[in-house]
Amino acid sequence: MKNYASVVSALGKLGLSVKENVLLKEYTTFKIGGPCQLLVECAQFQEVLKVVQCLNQHKLPFFLIG
Repeated sequence: MKNYASVVSALGKLGLSVKENVLLKEYTTFKIGGPCQLLVECAQFQEVLKVVQCLNQHKLPFFLIG
């Protein structure tokens, strides 16, 4: 597994909360879903833009869900 400390730190500086090593089943109605290395929940579209920019800068692949 990669060390995501620099990404977590960068997202934290942007005021975003990051959860590490979570199971996505905790976020679904039917309790299905596998492991997720980093999870960022955004309340506003501007936050989504910040996350995408940060992940692109760190050259990390990502999925937008929801």
